[in-house]
Amino acid sequence: MFRKLFRRFRFSTDKQVDYYKLTDQIMNAQVENEELKLAIQKIIFDMKSVTERAYQFPLVEQVLSSVKSHYLCAAAVEQFVGSMYTPKNEQITQLFLSHAKKNADNWLERQNTEYHLAYLKKLDASQKGDQAKFDDAQHQLLELANQGNKPAQHLVAKEMYKVAMNMMQSKQRKDREKLLKEAYKLFYDCAENEFPHSYYYIGEMAERGDTPGGIDLKFALECYFIAAAYENPQAFFKLAKFHREGIVCEKDQTLEFHYTKKAAEMGLLDAQHNLGVIYREGRITKKDDFKALAWFTHAGNLGFPLSQFNAGMMYWEGADKIKSNKKAALVWFEKIQKSGMIDVSQQIRQLAKEIEKEIEEEQ
Repeated sequence: MFRKLFRRFRFSTDKQVDYYKLTDQIMNAQVENEELKLAIQKIIFDMKSVTERAYQFPLVEQVLSSVKSHYLCAAAVEQFVGSMYTPKNEQITQLFLSHAKKNADNWLERQNTEYHLAYLKKLDASQKGDQAKFDDAQHQLLELANQGNKPAQHLVAKEMYKVAMNMMQSKQRKDREKLLKEAYKLFYDCAENEFPHSYYYIGEMAERGDTPGGIDLKFALECYFIAAAYENPQAFFKLAKFHREGIVCEKDQTLEFHYTKKAAEMGLLDAQHNLGVIYREGRITKKDDFKALAWFTHAGNLGFPLSQFNAGMMYWEGADKIKSNKKAALVWFEKIQKSGMIDVSQQIRQLAKEIEKEIEEEQ
């Protein structure tokens, strides 16, 4: 059918690294760009190395052998995607998946494990540009969807919905409506059969008017609450929007901040940028330029152009307790210009002039 439709270990090291000193240097931009790059790489490499060594202990092997497979699958996804608190690590991802496969002791658990193996295989192939591996993973996911696997059906529905959203021409209207109808049916069936993440997409379709009943904001809000209860970061971000704008609920800045922060901590780039703006403006919480710059830097490093721009402006202008660093600002603006998302050629020219002038004055 679907084919048709489409922590706790210590390690001694020979050389102790003063991470606090390195962090202080980075935050105050007191090192040159190349030194900064090497310092960050050192921290990331050491964190990854320590984490991988921790999982080599026999006791850890015993613990993993006793963990339910669905918990290991969830942990594997976290390790593959990465977040502020769980750095991306493919080796540990594969370790979790191999134990999940061994520990699956019934049909449902085996199906769930097979889904995660195929899903992460597809993501990995997509990131690495491996078409053969991608097609193989897609085939596995379609087979699972045809067998009634709800996560796989949810993924198929997401892809239908995405394709439908890109059908903007009037001549594609009938195909678009057909895909939306089928996607909604699948999402609803998944949600009714205890796959709560589908509630987010049902909510989004209700908010946009892509459900059989048209726009229904109250229903959308209810769906977002259900999805958020199951730790869906996009749902938290939507709840922040609804409480910021007072959409079918009271405006509430406290809840706006809470939901934005929650989504940001779970890795949603839009939320990370918005949280940086909240700290920068001091509108609904205490103004904190350090936290603002930290969130802009984090989202900017992951390619979010508005965060890159804001980080560049903060380094250019300086802020409370943050020294102006025009070289750092220039790095950010050059990164934006290279991406082609925002034209910052004017800012680059102005910064170059100011840096050149400072150099001349120093001489």
